[in-house]
This record gives sequence, structure tokens and C-alpha cells, in this order.
Amino acid sequence: MLDECLDSILKRKEQYADVEVLVVNNNSSDATLQVCEKYKDHIHNFHSVTETTQGLSFARNRAFKEAKSEWVYYLDDDALVTD
Repeated sequence: MLDECLDSILKRKEQYADVEVLVVNNNSSDATLQVCEKYKDHIHNFHSVTETTQGLSFARNRAFKEAKSEWVYYLDDDALVTD
């Protein structure tokens, strides 16, 4: 799912050139780290962090702490960015 979500952002990278993309790996057992490696050189201002305490609120709070942008929007890995 994360692949599709990041693909939808990558397809619109011209629109979102100034957007920070932050992926929080929340103790996943899938290939999240490998997917992040795949996109880090293709999406401007992309980075990922790991939050070891399981739970959506911990992941979102970690994202808020790590974000450098003035505005923070949350997008789960099963969501797609569309026009």
C-alpha cells in the first residue's frame, strides 16, 4: 500500500515541490524501510523515521515532532493523492 501512496505523490511532484514527505515506520513487519529507500531519491524533501512505540497516535505525534514544515497533513499509507 505504501508504494501506491508514494507513487501518487511522485506523479504530482511538480505540484508538491515544496512539500515535505515524512514516512513514520511504526514497527511494521513489511518492507516499509525498503520502500522508503526506493523513493528517497525521487521525492524532494523526503525522509523516514522509525517510531518503536506501536500505535497511530504515537506515529502521528512522532511525525509532528520530526516535521520541519509550518503545516502538517496526515496521509495514511492506504490513501492516494489525486487531482
